[in-house]
Amino acid sequence: MEQDHSAILRQPSYFIFWVLWFLATAGYGAVWAAVIYIWGNETPFGAYFALSGGLWLGILQGLVLRRYLSARYWWTWIISSIAGWLCAMLFLIMGLLFASVGAGLNNTDTRYWGFWLYCLGGAAFGLMQAGFFLGRKFEGFSTMWAITNAFAWAVGGLLGGLASFAVYGPMSFGYEWDTNSFHDALHIALGILIATSVVGAITGIVAVLHLWLHSETSS
Repeated sequence: MEQDHSAILRQPSYFIFWVLWFLATAGYGAVWAAVIYIWGNETPFGAYFALSGGLWLGILQGLVLRRYLSARYWWTWIISSIAGWLCAMLFLIMGLLFASVGAGLNNTDTRYWGFWLYCLGGAAFGLMQAGFFLGRKFEGFSTMWAITNAFAWAVGGLLGGLASFAVYGPMSFGYEWDTNSFHDALHIALGILIATSVVGAITGIVAVLHLWLHSETSS
């Protein structure tokens, strides 16, 4: 009988797994936030981190998966993460454009667009990442992963926005950020740091659940 692509490599410590997953996700956000804080978002470094998020998240999270799961095809997590990130960025960019145009033409209220855009972006990211589970045990887990990411991205974006609001006041999608401004750069960096930390914490819990289910069936 052909073995499943993923098998438990070692007796898992679920808390350590969650910590590593959180650090992998939030760590990327921390570096991205630091780049924006130091050099601003209009520098090539800022654009690079914004576009290559799927690559870095795929590598960092994939290394965590590979540490606990003997996944011979763990590199598929990197590929699915890249595809998911590009889809999510497309949703966010198109949403930003529509929000800006709508606010400029007829004073459309775009204050709540951010929550739904992050939700759609997270769902797209999670759905593409969930391709990692296809053809493996717990294939149905892919649906839960997509829903989890939609929820995590929406909550992360909301809390990141609230944190920035608490520091620098309201900022909507119709607001033109001056990324060369120290205050605006800090505003964006803080939002990214909070959002990625929330996403790492929430998705880490569901990743632990998957690890636990896998260990139960492998024992």
